Order: sequence, then structure tokens, then C-alpha cells
Amino acid sequence: MSNRLYNQKTEKKPFWYKVPFVLEWGEWDVWRDQTKKDYPIQYFFREDVSFFFYSLRKDFENLKYKISCFFFPRHPELRKAVPRTWSDISNLVVELNFAMILSFKKEADESWVDWDGTEAHRKFKDWLDSAAVWIQEGRPNLEKQKSNAYPPHPLPEHLKNKSYDELYSEVNRLEKLIDDTNTNILKEMVDYREHMWT
Repeated sequence: MSNRLYNQKTEKKPFWYKVPFVLEWGEWDVWRDQTKKDYPIQYFFREDVSFFFYSLRKDFENLKYKISCFFFPRHPELRKAVPRTWSDISNLVVELNFAMILSFKKEADESWVDWDGTEAHRKFKDWLDSAAVWIQEGRPNLEKQKSNAYPPHPLPEHLKNKSYDELYSEVNRLEKLIDDTNTNILKEMVDYREHMWT
């Protein structure tokens, strides 16, 4: 046993045992075993009973937290991104991940993190800001342009002779631009996922 632990044979045992402030890794088990042997009743009340009540308190706090999460789920903005009606997974991949980006953008703007502290932080924050602008402004504007680019129904006479490609070229171009930008942001999000905590 270490010199820091009392030696029962050469010292008289004090009435109240003291808990060492620090011991080496393996010495804690030796100390516990020796103390339990020397002070069985005191050890029971000071260690075992207090641990029991500590465990009860922790279990109660965990139960309270779970009940709170049930009635007030965390990340409500992500839950709002999931529609109550059917939606294809391919659409949910975009909507949920974009909701995550916007949620983290809000958290990052309110955090104490120095986003200019390192080049990696600065690069991530620039990406986060530009992704948020795309999600909140760029994509909705292009979606409106795409809706307005559809040919009128019924087709006027001057458009009836045009091919499908001619009629829908602007719609297809805008749709490809939206899809490509969405895909690029989602791929970059995977690359930057390690930065998404504050």
C-alpha cells in the first residue's frame, strides 16, 4: 500500500476516516477495501448510503428530463421541417438538413465561439452564412422564378408549335440550378459536420 495511505499496524485509527484528495489510479481500490474493512459502519453510511441517494436523485432527474422531452421535444425547428403528411425521403433529406443548418446558424450567431479564431473556423462560418442565405433567400426566389417560368395553360397560339424543350427550357434550367446548389450544400454539410457544435 502507498505511503499516502495510513498503516493500521503502526498508527492508531482515528475515529473519523478521511478521504484522500488524490491517489494514483490503482490505489483507490486499495483505499476503499481497507477503509471498508477498518470502518464498516461508517463506510456504509458515508459511501454506500450516500451513493444510493445520489443514484436515486440522478434517476429522478433523468426521469424529469425524459418527461420534459416528451412534452417539450428538443429541436422543435427540426420537427417542424417534417410534414405531417407523406413526403418522399428524397425531399426530407433536403428539408431536414436545411432545417439543421438554419438551427445551427442561429446557435452559432448566439454563441461565444470566436469564429475568426482560426482559418478553419472562419471558413466554416462563411460557408454556414452563405448556406443560410441560400436556404432563406436564394432557393425561395429561384422557386418563384421557376413557377413563373412555366408556360401558360392553355397554350396561346404562338406557343403551340414549340417543342417541349423550348417551352420548358427555363424551368429545367432553374430546376437544375436549384438541385445542384442543394446537393452541393448537403455534401459540404457532411464535410463540415464536425464544426456543428458550440
